[in-house]
Amino acid sequence: HEGARRAFHSAHSHLIVDEYQDNSEMQAKLLELMVNQADPQVTVVGDDDQCIYCFRGAEPGNFSRLPQRYEHCTLVDNYRSTANILRVAHVL
Repeated sequence: HEGARRAFHSAHSHLIVDEYQDNSEMQAKLLELMVNQADPQVTVVGDDDQCIYCFRGAEPGNFSRLPQRYEHCTLVDNYRSTANILRVAHVL
């Protein structure tokens, strides 16, 4: 319902989603509807290597589809591990 979406956008200018790797495709599409596409202010946090809810439909591939859903999308920083740990992890 478009009226409900406009009301939601006027009440919530920024959205944050934690554990994004555990979202299903349906949840990702719902988030897309919730985000104001004219001024998308959404932050997602997660680690696609830690997806534990595939049995419930979680799609870790949602991370790779973020740039297709949101025009200005940047997938960056890892704040959990040091650079040395990340280098070793990528080699493994």
